[in-house]
Amino acid sequence: MPAPSRFLSERHAAVRGRFDEFAVDALVVTHPPNIFYLSNHAGSAGLLVLARDAVHLLADFRYAESVERLQASAHACPGLQPWPVPSSYDEALVSCLASVGFSRVGFESAYVSVSRHDWLQRTIASRELRVELVPLEGIVERRRIVKDAYELQAIRAAASHLAAVAE
Repeated sequence: MPAPSRFLSERHAAVRGRFDEFAVDALVVTHPPNIFYLSNHAGSAGLLVLARDAVHLLADFRYAESVERLQASAHACPGLQPWPVPSSYDEALVSCLASVGFSRVGFESAYVSVSRHDWLQRTIASRELRVELVPLEGIVERRRIVKDAYELQAIRAAASHLAAVAE
């Protein structure tokens, strides 16, 4: 169930609050549960770049309508800026990083393969971009461990339904 916008704002603030600790301008989120947690994007494909002032969602044409509908709802992702993915998600990511002008970008190292990381590094270097990729682990997961009021409400509701079944 997607979280209301105000809870997404709180989640963004909590994760962004760690950017200075790691000296990064943004975080590339590749793990689908973390993408959903921060944006309500439930697609099977997508990338998210959480910046200090925006949330860049890279999604291909299959998700355009669902993103548009979500953004028109009470579950809209605050600061969302959709980025088209004309062919490759990794190409779109490099384009996003270049366009926005980040210099140090964290990425979820537990979910990015060595070959994908190497390709990103080579591509960034070949385009003479001044972007340093910084491996980070658990930055979103540490926030997900602490349940917000919306999640607690959902857990309680689910438990009450289970209690009725168990009787």
